[in-house]
Amino acid sequence: MKRWIVPILIVVIIVGTVFGIGVYRRGQSRTLIADLETVEAQRGSLIAMIGASGSVRANQTGQVAFQTTGIIESVLIQIGDKVRKGDMLAKLEQESLSTQLILAKADLILAEKALEELLDTEAEKARAELALAQAQDVLEDAEYKWYVQQEGNRASGETIAAAEANLVLAQKQVDDAQDEYSKYSGRSEDDPARAFARSNLAAARQKRDSILRNLNWYLGYPSEIEQAILEAELEVARANLREAESALQKIENGPDPDDVTAAEARIAAAKTNLALSSIEAPFSGTVTAVEIKPGDSVSPGQPVLQLADLSSLFVDVDTSEVDVNKVKVGQEVRITFDADLEREYKGEIIEVGLIGSNVQGVVNFK
Repeated sequence: MKRWIVPILIVVIIVGTVFGIGVYRRGQSRTLIADLETVEAQRGSLIAMIGASGSVRANQTGQVAFQTTGIIESVLIQIGDKVRKGDMLAKLEQESLSTQLILAKADLILAEKALEELLDTEAEKARAELALAQAQDVLEDAEYKWYVQQEGNRASGETIAAAEANLVLAQKQVDDAQDEYSKYSGRSEDDPARAFARSNLAAARQKRDSILRNLNWYLGYPSEIEQAILEAELEVARANLREAESALQKIENGPDPDDVTAAEARIAAAKTNLALSSIEAPFSGTVTAVEIKPGDSVSPGQPVLQLADLSSLFVDVDTSEVDVNKVKVGQEVRITFDADLEREYKGEIIEVGLIGSNVQGVVNFK
């Protein structure tokens, strides 16, 4: 009987202890819960901060160089100057350039004049119209000359009749003058009356011969050589007229695009050669380095100036593959610099790299 009492007492003690501990803990829990402050749950944004380091670069940088050899004549800028795209930065001495570059200015003037003449259709049209009118006049003269020299066309019937009548009268004057001269045939050569009669006879014969030649021409026709010349002159006049008409039509249709393109190409080539004697700013920015001064010799491709577009600055940052998915274009960033830790600058993500780089087993994205 005593053996059973001891185990029972032990069980009772254990149960009592466990019960007491449970009661104590419940009391403590009620005390802790009573001390807590509760609020209503709300939705909000969870901000995650990602830190990284990187390097600063300008929006655009570039070195400027001459494309030909020469001696520096003038440097028009200095370090820190702000320039616009196309501003002249430095020039070479003309005497130090090659003959080709020296002649580039003359080539440019001639090419621009040629293009101006192509596009100046009003003046060119006036000249073409004048040339056409002159060609028409020449053709009309050639046609008339050809026509009047053909057989039967050299003179009208009235003209021929008048010439024949004049020939009869002229022959009568010759006969009368001959009779008069015969009266003095026995006198000496230096006799005034005989000399006068001989002079009248010679004049009468000249007049008759002239009328006879005209009449023969009226009644005749051109020789083979004369006819060939007439035909050739007529054909040349017709060809010149066709050429003048074609030239005017071409002007009225506007300049030939190929001619304009060729003239513009000549201008571009001349300007390119001429531009080799100086250098211009390839973009707007700030001069950050000047490596030349007047009198220096330069070679093609030798960097002489450096520009940087500082209107916008960019920071290239390496972000680990763990954080890159949290970075999005358009997110705001805050930037500090080692040289000025007290100031903070704001920026914006404009690009996230798509391909990472593996450096010693760590993959980073820019």
